[in-house]
Amino acid sequence: MEMPIGLNGIDFTSAALIRPGTLEVRRLSEVAGMFADPAAVREILRLRDPVVFERRLPPDPPRPHLVYEVTILYPGRIGAEFMGTEARRGADPALWVGLRGEGRVIRTPDEVIPVEKGSVLQIEPGRAWRTVNVGRFDLVFLTIRGAGGIETAPAGEFRVTVVAGPDGAPAPRARA
Repeated sequence: MEMPIGLNGIDFTSAALIRPGTLEVRRLSEVAGMFADPAAVREILRLRDPVVFERRLPPDPPRPHLVYEVTILYPGRIGAEFMGTEARRGADPALWVGLRGEGRVIRTPDEVIPVEKGSVLQIEPGRAWRTVNVGRFDLVFLTIRGAGGIETAPAGEFRVTVVAGPDGAPAPRARA
């Protein structure tokens, strides 16, 4: 069936868009600066350059009001720190919707929000956030946001991470 422009769908098994557009893949070597343990990053990169996350965007140009993307954040750790996206900040509000997996949306050291399949979280405009995967499987989520643009917050500005505590449970930690 041919889909009209602007109409799309998500295959919830594969997290693929029915009408795919741009695929943005981020490998550890590209986002190494967002992790707190440079020695652990170097050790992993000595052996391989794993994909940390990918974003799947639709083919249609952004509409005047909303844009969306599906993100797959792969499991794993860099040292004690869980895999995560870079910190992002949008000019418009955003809606974060969990499709699969277990993670945390980090806003500040005191505001770390557990998320999973079915979680819906509103992100205020101008507010930085970062998503981390604390589970053993892919964390997949849909982000819907205004078309006003989004930027990557500088790593030095966003100083919050989630690490595995002594018992392996996720624990927020402010970065030095």
